[in-house]
Amino acid sequence: MAPSAPGAIVRAVARRGSAVPRRTGALARTGACAASVALLAVGGTSFGSTALPARTGATTISLPATLDGYRDILDAIAAKPGSSKALSAQRANQASVRSATIAAYARAFGGAAAVYRQYANPSLTRLPWVIAVRSAAPGLTIGPVPDLKYLELATPPREVLAVGPVSCEVDWTQITPAGRTPNPADEEAVQCERSGSGRTAYVGSGGFTGPSGITALATLASAAWTATGAG
Repeated sequence: MAPSAPGAIVRAVARRGSAVPRRTGALARTGACAASVALLAVGGTSFGSTALPARTGATTISLPATLDGYRDILDAIAAKPGSSKALSAQRANQASVRSATIAAYARAFGGAAAVYRQYANPSLTRLPWVIAVRSAAPGLTIGPVPDLKYLELATPPREVLAVGPVSCEVDWTQITPAGRTPNPADEEAVQCERSGSGRTAYVGSGGFTGPSGITALATLASAAWTATGAG
């Protein structure tokens, strides 16, 4: 089944609560005001070329070895010449992260089945991780919601955008003072979520910049949500 198209990007700074802990940041208000932005969350897990099921509740949930053009990170590393040492170290890392992540999400979702897998593109320049839970969840949110007029900013340092059925956290890598036009290339999607029909998929990575990057990460979240439909 093909993933649902994410659709147009719609800004929605304040939304319902999220099961994913949010990062915190600080703004310093001096004159026009500047701020730094936290970004890049890369981690994950994988065990080769088979789907990864996880049973922590009454049902299972799994993720495929390939997803929306990405491969399991171990498969992607193994395809590189001379990668045996890196592959061995990464395999151990993935096993550790997988175990801890599944346990954490199972606790957060009352014992629901959870799974975590990391993917990569062929050049290993994008390493998105996916967490899927056999439970519905509220949309992503970021708080407190800043008063842009008080801060004299054109955009918040971070915001939640709706991309069709997907919600995405977007960080601005450059803060724009009020009265100036933000550069869309300065937006970076940090993570996206799609929830519904008793399951939720979270996807995160660095390097998904600009409107096309936001759409790409949202599309991946939708593909992950679709892939977990059975179970």
